[in-house]
Amino acid sequence: MEQAILQSAHHLVELALQEDLGERGDITSLAVFQENQLHTARIVAKQAGVIAGLFISRLVYEALGGNTQIEELASDGDQVKQGETVLKLTGPVRELLAGERILLNFLGRLSGIATSAALHLAEQVGELPILLDTRKTTPGYRLLEKYAVRVGGMQNHRLGLYDQYMIKDNHIAAAGGVRPALELVFKHRQKLCEDIPVEIEVTDLDQFREAVAMNPDIIMLDHFDDEMIREVGAIPHNSIQLELSGNITADRIGKLGASGIKFISIGAVTHSAPAFDFSMQIGNYADQN
Repeated sequence: MEQAILQSAHHLVELALQEDLGERGDITSLAVFQENQLHTARIVAKQAGVIAGLFISRLVYEALGGNTQIEELASDGDQVKQGETVLKLTGPVRELLAGERILLNFLGRLSGIATSAALHLAEQVGELPILLDTRKTTPGYRLLEKYAVRVGGMQNHRLGLYDQYMIKDNHIAAAGGVRPALELVFKHRQKLCEDIPVEIEVTDLDQFREAVAMNPDIIMLDHFDDEMIREVGAIPHNSIQLELSGNITADRIGKLGASGIKFISIGAVTHSAPAFDFSMQIGNYADQN
């Protein structure tokens, strides 16, 4: 696991526990259970899909005292069936329940994204186009959500504004057009002396032709329909890679294999992924073997 992902997850777990437990803790469990009363719990998938985020269970229960033993019965990236147990937890029942909702929220969000990515990928025919995510992520959760995208089989686009030039419609409008925007970016890249990719978003064929003349690394075709894509294919664009974004459905992905499009970026894989449904089921250890 990458250290940056672990650090991000640790920070978010701390915030989530403070949000849920406040200063008093789980007052219901404090009232019902003795301090050292032990139980075993299972985390059960209530639907079929791809699992992501199991490692967060250790972060949650370490933050709660570290008295819970965790057995992973699945791995991130596994396709699980409805009713399958993915984790077994044994420890103080107060600790188990204090972390229940936090753990389920993380697993539900990340597994939902991984499952969404896998469903989009299932529509791909051949190796191209390559399916990418976007920056349309939950604030603060970007590293985790992009990790979940990779677990589901898709690839990441840029992580932020800092690791790739991306000239979008507002840059073009403010700079006075496609050409001046690209000229300014090329000048900035030369000043940095770094081979950072330059991508520009275009919304029509005239902008596409103007961008081709400036030879960026990637041209993003924003909301281009099938006829516009065919016209793009007839315009020589040398080694410039093409990306398609906007109005991307699962059905459409399978029809773009021979289009000349290298990348498809899909915001819905993160911003519209349904939560994956898990439950925690507590019982005596002997009942669950």
